Amino acid sequence: MLDGDQGTSMMNKRVFIVLDDVDHLEQLECLLGNGGWLGEGSRVIITTRNKHLLTIQGVDDMYEVPELNCGEAEELFNLYAFQQNVPKFNFINLSHRMIYYCQGLPLALKVLGSLLFNKTIPQWKSELHKLEREPEMEIHNVLKRSYDGLGRTEKNILLDVACFFGDEDKDFVSRILDGCNFHAEIGLKNLNDMCLITIRYNKIHMHDLIRQMAWEIVREDYPHKPNKWSRLWDPRDIDSALTTYKGLHRVETLSLDLSKLKRGRFNLNVFAKKIKLRLLKVHSGVSPFFHYGRIANKDYDAIIGNASKMKLGLDFEFPSYELREQG
Repeated sequence: MLDGDQGTSMMNKRVFIVLDDVDHLEQLECLLGNGGWLGEGSRVIITTRNKHLLTIQGVDDMYEVPELNCGEAEELFNLYAFQQNVPKFNFINLSHRMIYYCQGLPLALKVLGSLLFNKTIPQWKSELHKLEREPEMEIHNVLKRSYDGLGRTEKNILLDVACFFGDEDKDFVSRILDGCNFHAEIGLKNLNDMCLITIRYNKIHMHDLIRQMAWEIVREDYPHKPNKWSRLWDPRDIDSALTTYKGLHRVETLSLDLSKLKRGRFNLNVFAKKIKLRLLKVHSGVSPFFHYGRIANKDYDAIIGNASKMKLGLDFEFPSYELREQG
């Protein structure tokens, strides 16, 4: 922040100012005001994760930095992982897998490249396996700053989009979220302004690392007890949670992919009377009717078998009229 003398000395002079990582309107008001003190020809560059701040400030132009393309991502990652523009011969496939994981995000490319510098092939493979279930915390903590700045409703919407919805139609998602009293129209707009989701051609999209960040938030309090999570989406965790006798008291959303689930018949004791379940989706990630002949017989049999055995029992009752079902 400029003190009085510095501010006076810059009055009406042509200046070039960069304001990096702005996240509060007050910061712009203190540093720029209405911009009337800037001399002719002055330029101000503002970087922020909140597009709405730029709208309020009335900036002349807005530019959204795109994800790096494949060539740019590969070059950046290699500079950090190998300190050269190309990967070492024995690491080509591993580096491609790591770059694909980063999905063009410079932060992830730099952090993981630095982490893997001078590591062995087994160590690279170990890191890749770890990333399937657990994000690199330096990346997670930076991304989580945007989540921490959200209101309660926006946090719930973000977690629902990450754990329950894929690249779904915005109107379809909004109807379901409104049924949960989440005020979807303004909530989705705020998440889009914060660059936590993008909306293109009326479809909601989320970057894979943002989605993984949301998954980690759901898991973090009870990492090894999925029956205590607020949302269940991974078949391995669902299978574990549904075989417990402790109930699913905290679960709010449940997405059952029959093509990946090990069992189709569950212990009804998990559906406790005080269950909070509000969203239920029963589906198959592979449609046997459209893909028959292109999937293995054992996979086809598993899908049909799970679908035919998907029973909750004649005595099962939905825990609340507020439960929203998606099939």
